Amino acid sequence: MVKATEPEIASTKPRGGVVDGQGAAYYFLLMNAQDALYQEYVRKLHAVAVAGGEHSYIDPRTGYMVMTELHHQARGHCCQSGCRHCPYGFEG
Repeated sequence: MVKATEPEIASTKPRGGVVDGQGAAYYFLLMNAQDALYQEYVRKLHAVAVAGGEHSYIDPRTGYMVMTELHHQARGHCCQSGCRHCPYGFEG
């Protein structure tokens, strides 16, 4: 099983707890950038797990075990649970 930690990303908490004007726009952009970095990291983590023949990896944010595409293919059918790496095209 592949286990990794999420790369360090700048703090997303607004200073003083108040977000307005340009601060709100900056906060929005920062949150989207952080999400994009995380999604790219998860894609790479999944690719490493699949390349190693692994059927799962640990999500660095949640600590949950995530099944790879290999696991779903080995099962042979879609469970219709909205799995992150569903090879059958189901989107829950």
